[in-house]
Amino acid sequence: MLLQRVSIGEEAANAEYTGQVFTPSEVFGFEVKLALDGSAKLLALPGDSPDKVDEEHEKSLLKLSKSIARAAKRKLEDKLPPWPPKILRWRGPGRG
Repeated sequence: MLLQRVSIGEEAANAEYTGQVFTPSEVFGFEVKLALDGSAKLLALPGDSPDKVDEEHEKSLLKLSKSIARAAKRKLEDKLPPWPPKILRWRGPGRG
């Protein structure tokens, strides 16, 4: 899974990322919107049929996205940059 930051909202209240889920045979693209309240929304990008996206992979990307959103609030409180420019996570079968 790869998230790359596209933009940061006013006062760092939210951020938008492009997200990709890589499988051995395909790559699925998403628009990912994160907020300091810990919420995350995924939208499959055009050309990627949502019914083709494995539900487990989409859940994993959503879980990672929410984790980043929750951490952003703590980082901001610690006067650190809340929204990292790039996040890359690898999870093989059975690794959550």
